[in-house]
Amino acid sequence: VVVRRDTKEKTTCSCDTLLDTLKTMLSDMQQDLFNAARERMNARTYTVDSYEEYRERVEEGGFFRVFLDVDNPEVEAKLQEDTRSTVRCIPFDRPDEEGPCMITGKPCRGRVIASQSY
Repeated sequence: VVVRRDTKEKTTCSCDTLLDTLKTMLSDMQQDLFNAARERMNARTYTVDSYEEYRERVEEGGFFRVFLDVDNPEVEAKLQEDTRSTVRCIPFDRPDEEGPCMITGKPCRGRVIASQSY
């Protein structure tokens, strides 16, 4: 009998099939954990268009898709000083959209993910 740690599901298998059963179970567990983490992340990621809204909502926690001039160190310094948050991720696959930096108003290509540390 083999028991999954994440679901407590029990599976009976013979000694001959144990290795294949374990490989399949571990692969399934990894995929299930990854999917659950992705769902939690997506549920806690919000799109924000103004600095005022960002400042109000960042205290509640979560991640925020924002337009931010990440090439300007002064912008990141102001973000950290005002909100105790930083850019957490510049997605490789971000959509080709443009918008004004929420701090300076300068045009930016693509949104980044910003958040406070916990």
